[in-house]
Amino acid sequence: MNTKKLLVISFLLCCIFSFNSFAQRYNKQKVTLSMGIEPIAVNLDYLPPPVPIVERGIEETKEMGPFKSYEEFELEQKKLVTPKQFINIHFSDKAEIEYLSNISINASFKENSRIKLTLEPGDPSIAVGKEQVVMLNNDGIYIYNKYNNNLIYKNSYRNFFNSDMLIFDPIVMYDYENERWIFTIVARDDIYNQSFLYIAISKTDNPTGEWYYYVIDGGQDGIKRTKYWADRPYLSISSDNKNKKKGAIVITSNQYDFVYYYYQYCKVRLFNKEDLYSGKPLLEYWDFWRFQSNLTSDIFNLAPATQLTPTPDANVYFFQTNASGGNRVFLWRLNNPLSDSPEMEEIRSINVTNYSVPPYCPVKEQKKQVNIFDCRVLNVVYADNILYAAYNTKYDWGEGNNCIFRVLKISTINGELISESGYGAKGYWYMFPCIMPLKDGNRFSDTLLIGFVRGADFLYPESRVVLYDGSSKWGKSVLVSEGVKPKQPMGRLGDYNSIIVDPYNSRSYWFASCIAGSDLWSTNIANIEIIK
Repeated sequence: MNTKKLLVISFLLCCIFSFNSFAQRYNKQKVTLSMGIEPIAVNLDYLPPPVPIVERGIEETKEMGPFKSYEEFELEQKKLVTPKQFINIHFSDKAEIEYLSNISINASFKENSRIKLTLEPGDPSIAVGKEQVVMLNNDGIYIYNKYNNNLIYKNSYRNFFNSDMLIFDPIVMYDYENERWIFTIVARDDIYNQSFLYIAISKTDNPTGEWYYYVIDGGQDGIKRTKYWADRPYLSISSDNKNKKKGAIVITSNQYDFVYYYYQYCKVRLFNKEDLYSGKPLLEYWDFWRFQSNLTSDIFNLAPATQLTPTPDANVYFFQTNASGGNRVFLWRLNNPLSDSPEMEEIRSINVTNYSVPPYCPVKEQKKQVNIFDCRVLNVVYADNILYAAYNTKYDWGEGNNCIFRVLKISTINGELISESGYGAKGYWYMFPCIMPLKDGNRFSDTLLIGFVRGADFLYPESRVVLYDGSSKWGKSVLVSEGVKPKQPMGRLGDYNSIIVDPYNSRSYWFASCIAGSDLWSTNIANIEIIK
């Protein structure tokens, strides 16, 4: 065989090998599950015994003071001339466009009658339906009448799911097209090295009524048991643009080992929502795990978008940052989730301004600081071919580092970055953002309502909201709830907050945030109206 033929064969073999390496990005397996658990009878006054508060980390940061005026801010901004700095940062006390100040706080209140099953942090999640607002946090389940804010139901997870395990990281959503509520939460037992994912689906649009319950092994990959446990789930509901009642439910998690709590890999679980909603005794779903990328070695916290509008074939979009920082973010998509062969596709890597891990946030009158942990994406939203994402990042105002949050706007048609902007102020920590595009009739506009927590060495962490035009202009932030002095030092906030539009009233938004509270932390619930 001559040299020319050898070269051709070698080239073809290399192409085949490269294609296979590119295609094999994850493991995938279909699973059949017998229907989960029967809960014990609901008891609204059930109060489980208290458990020790989980706390982490202490770190000192130097003191910083706020700006005395906007002019002082502008002078400081002019000093930031290095091209590596992210200069599109906006001071929080000056609205740049009048309509970006059209925020009215209709109601702001704390969760009622704490159940006292307290973990740190709060991790609040909120959803709204026809008549109720449901708020979950690491303390328990709270359901309110959305018209008068009266508490109509409360319960612990131990009671609701009939479980004595450590239960944490709750997520709630309301499927407007099918008028169903969805709870998901993870549970862990360190004695027996067990991990579970609990799922609850309401049988009607009434969250105080009957539910279907499912329990899935959180450490199982396909049909194989592992020694890992699931943490920080994300929940997404998609709808098919040809039939909005059909679609997928996706739940993701980060997997850790039981011995050292080291991160191992991320996992995606895919369900057909018709199966979950029907309460089938045998539930089929897909597992995807151990993702590999040609673009990054740091695949962590692969977050599915909150999908506000339908997509072709009910496809689901995912977004990822590098948790340790960098200058790229990553866009993924789950294709054909309702078919017999769903596939995850890594669409592209997107260049953005450098981001990095923020320092701990100081808290007034305490040495212990709030741990922000990393740059993982905190909130992803999809609407009308646009993906919005928000995350924390370090920023140096010239006197040392603190924290701002960054907001990205990305086209899902071509994967291009449309805009990026940051928000913060010298001497403050702006952290744990959650975002929601404003609804304009049947469509969503480019303007975003953003909820966040603000901290400083002269503040107890407080919650605020702000409007952003999706390009470069910001409104004046509005105080939602002040923090109060906690009885004991707090070390964590967040790890996430939650904001959602009322699907029955496009001018009404609900925001749940974790702030400094008298018991350590408190969840504040706010109804926000956008004034036309």
